[in-house]
Amino acid sequence: MVKHVTLAGLNEQQAIFVRNIVDYGKNYKAAAIAAGYEGSWAYRLSSLPAVRQAIQDRLLWVMQTSDAPAARQVLRDIMDDPSASKPVRVECAKALLNRAGFVEPKAAPLAPNSLKAPSEMTGDELRGAMELLQKEIGERANAAKVIDADNAPQDDGLPSQIVDILG
Repeated sequence: MVKHVTLAGLNEQQAIFVRNIVDYGKNYKAAAIAAGYEGSWAYRLSSLPAVRQAIQDRLLWVMQTSDAPAARQVLRDIMDDPSASKPVRVECAKALLNRAGFVEPKAAPLAPNSLKAPSEMTGDELRGAMELLQKEIGERANAAKVIDADNAPQDDGLPSQIVDILG
């Protein structure tokens, strides 16, 4: 059960209505009845701007404090489970990295006139395309940094973002 998120601006019945929807997964009619309203009030309650905002805020809070950490743990458990298939473990690792902001690099966008098949290109166009691809490969290789024991970042217990902000 969710313990804390402000329901300011709502009366007690409206707050109970919101809690029943978000915390207990009730539909609007059942939540209205649980809050002491007639079931026919469900649509009217859900239409009130303050109630709609409270539902949205509480759902976001639950996602951030409860659901997202639980989902992350499920991914982590599957990724670390040696009995899980390797493709599934790889997908879990990719999902974790993606959610942390480590997304795979994307190829540079193609120029509009480079949509020809290689068999339709002239020699000059093929050489130009090869040069662009070699340049991109070189840039990706230069962007990668080898980390070993000599140049590994030192862990002082604080996330680097906090150090940068306070630093």
